[in-house]
Amino acid sequence: MEAQRESFIFHMEYIEGVPEELEAQYAMYAINYARYGKEPDLTDWRDIRMWNKTKQRIDEEAEKYEKRCSNLKNHKAKTEERADIESTPNRERIDIENELSSGVYESVSEFVNEFENENESEAPKVPEPPPLPATAYAQKIFDIFTAAGLPNSRGKFMSFLQRDFKNGMGYLHKTYGPMHSDDVIGAAENYARTVNDPRSFITGKYSFDRFVTFKNFVDFLPANYIPDNFISEKAGESQEKAKSTWKDTCPACGKKSLDWDNEKQKYVCQDCRREFKYEEVNK
Repeated sequence: MEAQRESFIFHMEYIEGVPEELEAQYAMYAINYARYGKEPDLTDWRDIRMWNKTKQRIDEEAEKYEKRCSNLKNHKAKTEERADIESTPNRERIDIENELSSGVYESVSEFVNEFENENESEAPKVPEPPPLPATAYAQKIFDIFTAAGLPNSRGKFMSFLQRDFKNGMGYLHKTYGPMHSDDVIGAAENYARTVNDPRSFITGKYSFDRFVTFKNFVDFLPANYIPDNFISEKAGESQEKAKSTWKDTCPACGKKSLDWDNEKQKYVCQDCRREFKYEEVNK
Protein backbone atom coordinates (compact mmCIF):
# COMPACT_ATOMS: atom_id res chain seq x y z
CA MET A 1 0.00 0.00 0.00
CA GLU A 2 1.36 3.42 -0.93
CA ALA A 3 2.51 5.55 2.00
CA GLN A 4 0.54 8.72 2.65
CA ARG A 5 3.27 10.54 4.54
CA GLU A 6 7.00 10.00 4.88
CA SER A 7 7.07 11.08 8.52
CA PHE A 8 4.88 12.09 11.43
CA ILE A 9 5.26 13.11 15.07
CA PHE A 10 4.94 10.22 17.51
CA HIS A 11 3.50 11.38 20.85
CA MET A 12 4.00 9.28 23.99
CA GLU A 13 0.28 9.56 24.70
CA TYR A 14 -0.22 7.07 21.86
CA ILE A 15 0.90 4.31 24.24
CA GLU A 16 -0.15 5.96 27.50
CA GLY A 17 -2.15 3.57 29.68
CA VAL A 18 -1.26 0.60 27.47
CA PRO A 19 0.14 -2.49 29.27
CA GLU A 20 3.92 -2.62 28.90
CA GLU A 21 3.85 -5.84 26.91
CA LEU A 22 1.49 -4.21 24.35
CA GLU A 23 3.30 -0.89 23.92
CA ALA A 24 5.25 -2.01 20.82
CA GLN A 25 2.06 -3.36 19.24
CA TYR A 26 0.17 -0.10 19.85
CA ALA A 27 3.11 1.89 18.53
CA MET A 28 2.86 -0.08 15.27
CA TYR A 29 -0.89 0.61 15.20
CA ALA A 30 -0.10 4.34 15.26
CA ILE A 31 2.66 4.06 12.63
CA ASN A 32 0.53 2.03 10.21
CA TYR A 33 -2.40 4.41 10.56
CA ALA A 34 -0.32 7.57 10.22
CA ARG A 35 1.59 6.30 7.15
CA TYR A 36 -0.94 4.11 5.37
CA GLY A 37 -4.31 4.94 6.92
CA LYS A 38 -4.62 1.33 8.08
CA GLU A 39 -6.62 0.79 11.30
CA PRO A 40 -6.13 -2.17 13.63
CA ASP A 41 -8.81 -4.85 13.90
CA LEU A 42 -9.90 -4.57 17.54
CA THR A 43 -12.85 -6.14 19.33
CA ASP A 44 -12.35 -5.40 23.02
CA TRP A 45 -14.06 -2.13 24.00
CA ARG A 46 -11.12 -1.09 26.18
CA ASP A 47 -8.71 -1.49 23.25
CA ILE A 48 -11.11 0.36 20.96
CA ARG A 49 -11.41 3.27 23.41
CA MET A 50 -7.63 3.63 23.74
CA TRP A 51 -7.16 3.37 19.99
CA ASN A 52 -9.85 5.97 19.19
CA LYS A 53 -8.00 8.48 21.36
CA THR A 54 -4.78 7.84 19.44
CA LYS A 55 -6.56 7.95 16.08
CA GLN A 56 -8.16 11.31 16.89
CA ARG A 57 -4.79 12.85 17.79
CA ILE A 58 -3.14 11.52 14.61
CA ASP A 59 -6.00 12.89 12.49
CA GLU A 60 -5.66 16.30 14.14
CA GLU A 61 -1.91 16.35 13.54
CA ALA A 62 -2.41 15.35 9.89
CA GLU A 63 -4.99 18.09 9.38
CA LYS A 64 -2.64 20.70 10.85
CA TYR A 65 0.17 19.45 8.63
CA GLU A 66 -1.93 19.65 5.47
CA LYS A 67 -3.17 23.11 6.37
CA ARG A 68 0.37 24.31 7.01
CA CYS A 69 1.53 22.93 3.65
CA SER A 70 -1.39 24.59 1.89
CA ASN A 71 -0.64 27.93 3.53
CA LEU A 72 3.01 27.71 2.52
CA LYS A 73 2.07 26.96 -1.10
CA ASN A 74 -0.39 29.86 -1.18
CA HIS A 75 2.18 32.18 0.37
CA LYS A 76 4.80 31.13 -2.19
CA ALA A 77 2.36 31.69 -5.06
CA LYS A 78 1.40 35.13 -3.75
CA THR A 79 5.06 36.04 -3.24
CA GLU A 80 5.91 35.07 -6.83
CA GLU A 81 2.90 36.99 -8.13
CA ARG A 82 3.90 40.00 -6.06
CA ALA A 83 7.45 39.83 -7.41
CA ASP A 84 6.08 39.91 -10.96
CA ILE A 85 3.93 42.91 -10.09
CA GLU A 86 6.72 44.81 -8.33
CA SER A 87 9.03 44.33 -11.32
CA THR A 88 6.65 46.27 -13.59
CA PRO A 89 6.47 50.09 -13.87
CA ASN A 90 4.40 51.88 -11.23
CA ARG A 91 1.30 52.54 -13.35
CA GLU A 92 1.22 48.96 -14.58
CA ARG A 93 1.64 47.66 -11.03
CA ILE A 94 -1.35 49.60 -9.68
CA ASP A 95 -3.56 48.50 -12.58
CA ILE A 96 -2.44 44.88 -12.23
CA GLU A 97 -3.37 44.83 -8.55
CA ASN A 98 -6.83 46.21 -9.31
CA GLU A 99 -7.52 43.83 -12.19
CA LEU A 100 -6.22 40.72 -10.42
CA SER A 101 -8.26 41.46 -7.30
CA SER A 102 -11.40 41.93 -9.38
CA GLY A 103 -10.89 38.65 -11.22
CA VAL A 104 -10.80 40.23 -14.68
CA TYR A 105 -7.39 38.70 -15.42
CA GLU A 106 -6.09 35.40 -14.11
CA SER A 107 -2.37 36.16 -14.32
CA VAL A 108 0.12 39.00 -14.55
CA SER A 109 1.26 38.00 -18.05
CA GLU A 110 -2.32 38.10 -19.36
CA PHE A 111 -2.72 41.63 -18.03
CA VAL A 112 0.62 42.89 -19.34
CA ASN A 113 -0.04 41.50 -22.85
CA GLU A 114 -3.25 43.48 -23.11
CA PHE A 115 -1.80 46.53 -21.40
CA GLU A 116 0.94 46.85 -24.03
CA ASN A 117 -1.76 47.53 -26.63
CA GLU A 118 -3.40 50.35 -24.64
CA ASN A 119 -3.05 54.05 -25.34
CA GLU A 120 -0.02 55.22 -23.34
CA SER A 121 -1.35 58.79 -23.17
CA GLU A 122 -3.77 57.80 -20.38
CA ALA A 123 -3.00 59.62 -17.12
CA PRO A 124 -1.32 57.42 -14.48
CA LYS A 125 -3.14 56.57 -11.28
CA VAL A 126 -1.85 57.99 -8.00
CA PRO A 127 -0.77 55.33 -5.50
CA GLU A 128 -1.96 55.55 -1.90
CA PRO A 129 0.47 57.04 0.67
CA PRO A 130 2.77 54.59 2.46
CA PRO A 131 1.67 53.45 5.93
CA LEU A 132 3.12 55.14 9.01
CA PRO A 133 6.04 53.60 10.96
CA ALA A 134 4.83 51.55 13.93
CA THR A 135 5.68 54.07 16.67
CA ALA A 136 4.15 57.05 14.84
CA TYR A 137 1.15 54.85 14.00
CA ALA A 138 0.64 53.94 17.66
CA GLN A 139 1.13 57.57 18.75
CA LYS A 140 -1.68 58.73 16.45
CA ILE A 141 -4.14 56.23 17.92
CA PHE A 142 -2.92 56.92 21.48
CA ASP A 143 -3.57 60.65 21.00
CA ILE A 144 -7.07 59.97 19.65
CA PHE A 145 -8.00 57.74 22.59
CA THR A 146 -6.49 60.22 25.08
CA ALA A 147 -8.38 63.21 23.68
CA ALA A 148 -11.64 61.25 23.66
CA GLY A 149 -11.31 60.05 27.25
CA LEU A 150 -11.02 56.41 26.19
CA PRO A 151 -8.93 53.80 28.05
CA ASN A 152 -5.28 54.17 26.99
CA SER A 153 -3.05 52.31 29.49
CA ARG A 154 -3.55 55.12 32.01
CA GLY A 155 -1.97 57.66 29.74
CA LYS A 156 1.36 55.85 29.46
CA PHE A 157 2.35 55.64 25.82
CA MET A 158 4.97 52.89 26.17
CA SER A 159 2.46 50.66 27.96
CA PHE A 160 -0.08 51.42 25.23
CA LEU A 161 2.48 50.62 22.52
CA GLN A 162 3.56 47.32 24.05
CA ARG A 163 0.10 46.08 25.05
CA ASP A 164 -2.99 47.77 23.55
CA PHE A 165 -1.47 48.59 20.16
CA LYS A 166 0.49 45.34 19.83
CA ASN A 167 -2.49 43.15 20.73
CA GLY A 168 -4.91 45.19 18.64
CA MET A 169 -2.76 45.12 15.52
CA GLY A 170 -2.11 41.40 15.96
CA TYR A 171 -5.85 40.73 15.99
CA LEU A 172 -6.50 43.00 13.00
CA HIS A 173 -3.80 41.35 10.91
CA LYS A 174 -5.01 37.87 11.81
CA THR A 175 -8.68 38.66 11.18
CA TYR A 176 -8.67 41.11 8.28
CA GLY A 177 -5.18 40.82 6.82
CA PRO A 178 -2.95 43.85 6.10
CA MET A 179 -4.78 47.15 6.64
CA HIS A 180 -3.49 50.63 5.78
CA SER A 181 -2.70 52.82 8.79
CA ASP A 182 -4.98 55.59 7.46
CA ASP A 183 -7.97 53.22 7.59
CA VAL A 184 -7.31 52.11 11.17
CA ILE A 185 -6.62 55.66 12.38
CA GLY A 186 -9.79 56.82 10.64
CA ALA A 187 -11.77 54.05 12.36
CA ALA A 188 -10.36 55.12 15.74
CA GLU A 189 -11.37 58.74 15.09
CA ASN A 190 -14.87 57.71 14.07
CA TYR A 191 -15.25 55.51 17.15
CA ALA A 192 -14.08 58.33 19.46
CA ARG A 193 -16.51 60.75 17.82
CA THR A 194 -19.40 58.28 18.01
CA VAL A 195 -18.95 57.04 21.56
CA ASN A 196 -18.84 60.64 22.88
CA ASP A 197 -21.93 61.77 20.96
CA PRO A 198 -24.83 61.86 23.49
CA ARG A 199 -27.23 60.87 20.72
CA SER A 200 -25.36 57.64 19.97
CA PHE A 201 -26.45 54.23 21.23
CA ILE A 202 -22.76 53.22 21.22
CA THR A 203 -21.79 54.11 24.79
CA GLY A 204 -19.13 51.54 25.71
CA LYS A 205 -15.69 53.10 26.14
CA TYR A 206 -13.07 50.46 25.40
CA SER A 207 -9.35 50.30 24.89
CA PHE A 208 -7.97 50.04 21.35
CA ASP A 209 -7.28 46.30 21.54
CA ARG A 210 -10.88 45.64 22.64
CA PHE A 211 -12.41 48.05 20.13
CA VAL A 212 -10.91 46.25 17.11
CA THR A 213 -12.32 42.89 18.25
CA PHE A 214 -15.93 44.04 17.97
CA LYS A 215 -17.95 42.75 15.02
CA ASN A 216 -19.01 46.28 14.08
CA PHE A 217 -15.38 47.52 13.91
CA VAL A 218 -15.65 47.51 10.11
CA ASP A 219 -18.57 49.95 10.35
CA PHE A 220 -16.17 52.58 11.69
CA LEU A 221 -13.73 52.32 8.78
CA PRO A 222 -13.74 55.54 6.71
CA ALA A 223 -15.18 53.80 3.65
CA ASN A 224 -18.11 52.40 5.67
CA TYR A 225 -18.74 55.05 8.34
CA ILE A 226 -22.19 56.64 8.35
CA PRO A 227 -22.71 58.71 11.55
CA ASP A 228 -26.51 58.60 11.37
CA ASN A 229 -26.42 54.80 11.67
CA PHE A 230 -25.28 55.18 15.28
CA ILE A 231 -27.89 57.71 16.39
CA SER A 232 -30.50 56.37 18.78
CA GLU A 233 -34.10 56.62 17.56
CA LYS A 234 -35.03 57.61 21.11
CA ALA A 235 -32.73 60.64 21.10
CA GLY A 236 -34.57 63.58 22.64
CA GLU A 237 -34.15 67.30 22.00
CA SER A 238 -31.56 67.64 24.77
CA GLN A 239 -29.47 64.89 23.24
CA GLU A 240 -29.69 66.41 19.76
CA LYS A 241 -28.31 69.72 21.02
CA ALA A 242 -25.60 68.26 23.23
CA LYS A 243 -21.96 68.71 22.23
CA SER A 244 -18.99 66.33 22.38
CA THR A 245 -19.30 65.94 26.10
CA TRP A 246 -15.77 64.95 26.99
CA LYS A 247 -14.74 68.54 26.18
CA ASP A 248 -17.44 70.21 28.32
CA THR A 249 -16.44 71.94 31.55
CA CYS A 250 -17.81 70.76 34.88
CA PRO A 251 -19.70 73.59 36.66
CA ALA A 252 -18.51 72.26 40.04
CA CYS A 253 -14.77 71.55 39.66
CA GLY A 254 -14.05 73.52 36.49
CA LYS A 255 -12.34 70.64 34.69
CA LYS A 256 -13.19 69.51 31.16
CA SER A 257 -14.27 66.08 32.26
CA LEU A 258 -18.03 65.90 31.72
CA ASP A 259 -19.45 62.79 30.10
CA TRP A 260 -23.06 62.31 29.01
CA ASP A 261 -24.83 59.29 30.49
CA ASN A 262 -27.62 58.09 28.22
CA GLU A 263 -29.28 56.00 30.93
CA LYS A 264 -29.37 58.77 33.52
CA GLN A 265 -29.99 61.46 30.88
CA LYS A 266 -27.46 63.58 32.76
CA TYR A 267 -23.90 64.79 32.55
CA VAL A 268 -21.50 63.03 34.94
CA CYS A 269 -18.15 64.57 35.85
CA GLN A 270 -15.43 61.94 35.55
CA ASP A 271 -13.33 63.84 38.11
CA CYS A 272 -15.61 64.92 40.97
CA ARG A 273 -18.48 62.52 40.04
CA ARG A 274 -21.14 65.27 40.31
CA GLU A 275 -24.21 64.95 38.09
CA PHE A 276 -25.90 67.74 36.13
CA LYS A 277 -29.04 68.08 34.06
CA TYR A 278 -28.70 69.14 30.44
CA GLU A 279 -30.07 72.61 31.19
CA GLU A 280 -27.52 73.18 33.98
CA VAL A 281 -24.62 72.78 31.55
CA ASN A 282 -26.12 74.25 28.38
CA LYS A 283 -27.58 77.51 29.70
